[in-house]
Amino acid sequence: MELWSGGRVVESLAYMSPSTSAIARLSQVFGREPRVEWYEGGNHFPDGNDYTWGAVTLRVEDLESEWGTRPRSLLNPEFKVIFSGPSEGPVGLRASNGTRAGDVWSAVERIAPADGYVNCAGDPVERQRADTPDGLGGSSVVVTPDWVDGRPGDVVRWLRAPDVESPTGGCA
Repeated sequence: MELWSGGRVVESLAYMSPSTSAIARLSQVFGREPRVEWYEGGNHFPDGNDYTWGAVTLRVEDLESEWGTRPRSLLNPEFKVIFSGPSEGPVGLRASNGTRAGDVWSAVERIAPADGYVNCAGDPVERQRADTPDGLGGSSVVVTPDWVDGRPGDVVRWLRAPDVESPTGGCA
């Protein structure tokens, strides 16, 4: 995740860096401490805590809880980032290709890479190749639409990164 000011990157927060450092830095950026909320995991991700500043959430998964010890990788980073709005106060929130929560889904869906990779959490809008110990193929920013009456709507609900994709397809 990059923090920009004046048209240039002023700081990068790597997904493999300590989550406590990222939480402290974002608390400085937003001028307040986050709301902390525990969430229950599932078959795709372990339990953990969400640290939320309005439209920005850092998700910190507790890999040691029920999943046993797993090495940190892009599949199991120190933290994930979720943007649920186009901005938080004066801070703009977007993927590097410009995609924001609130964008028109049909326009974003057209820019998704069509190379056979799948992601259970949403549609990738940008991708970077990544070798992971798990043998998965890449890390991406994924988006999901809002849902209206049980069907996908035409607005991007959120962006999340990193998310690892499988070149073989399928979701558990």
